[in-house]
Amino acid sequence: FARDLTGQLDVLVQSGDVPNPPDVYVRVFLLDGGGEELLLETGDDESFDPRWGDEDPDATVEHRLLPGARLRVRVLDRDLVFDDPIGEVEAELPPLPRPGGVWTLEPFGQVRRLVIRIDW
Repeated sequence: FARDLTGQLDVLVQSGDVPNPPDVYVRVFLLDGGGEELLLETGDDESFDPRWGDEDPDATVEHRLLPGARLRVRVLDRDLVFDDPIGEVEAELPPLPRPGGVWTLEPFGQVRRLVIRIDW
């Protein structure tokens, strides 16, 4: 999940037990007029390489957004008291459809790559 995940895990394993993977979830906000509206929040995926799809109903939502809409994407590790930030980025929704409806954000924070499927 991090830019050099293999290297980080090697160091952690040499110094002790393999760490538990984070409980990763993603929140996507629409930025509009100084405010923000939550558009999507996925469920947790306990993994160093999380994936969400049709099996996670929270990861599939329908919104009508115009190309160029400003979005904030936050990736977090859910914890009991406070959620730990993994990465955050602001980006504009691409103006043209991508092959397969895939929009890739990379890298930001400790996130190597986040792939979002958009139905145009």
